[in-house]
Amino acid sequence: MTTDPQTLTRQAHERIREALGLGAGDTLDEARLDDVLSLALKALIGIDQVTTGAWGQMAPGSADRTESGIAALAGAYLRSGSDADREALRADLDSARLLAVCLLAATPRAGQVSWRHVARLAPERLEGVAKAEKKWNESLEFACWRKYTQLAGEMDSAGFEDEVMTAIGTYVQKLLDKRRAGDDAGGAA
Repeated sequence: MTTDPQTLTRQAHERIREALGLGAGDTLDEARLDDVLSLALKALIGIDQVTTGAWGQMAPGSADRTESGIAALAGAYLRSGSDADREALRADLDSARLLAVCLLAATPRAGQVSWRHVARLAPERLEGVAKAEKKWNESLEFACWRKYTQLAGEMDSAGFEDEVMTAIGTYVQKLLDKRRAGDDAGGAA
């Protein structure tokens, strides 16, 4: 079964074809369109739940995107058809998109934190510190190994993870605040 502009509004038909990169003469099969929209909505809701959950762990005190509301808002809009429900859904989708983009943009912060930790154990750094701390009766190699085991022993995975999460969370919050400041000023940051 296919849809045409008589069964699916001409405007909706055009928007869907444009969004999917289909030509003007392409028709949309209703069953496949339903399937595509269902799959896409399910994926979008799942992605939003994951990003919102991750954000909640990174920045539990943030007021930004504290819960995923796409499913409830989409349901409310489909039931009512009201402009207010449509606007609430649009705003929530924009918020979800912004958070996902900011989280992706912040992922290099994990690498920066990792590099700082690895740099602490760099051979040239260890050798310099070991030379300064070396006892008169031990070899430089032994002093380097002692310093390495000391510094490596001070590393803790929970602390490292917290540092990574904090670095990413801080950067995401900075991006969200920058966007909000741009929106408040009437701009589109």
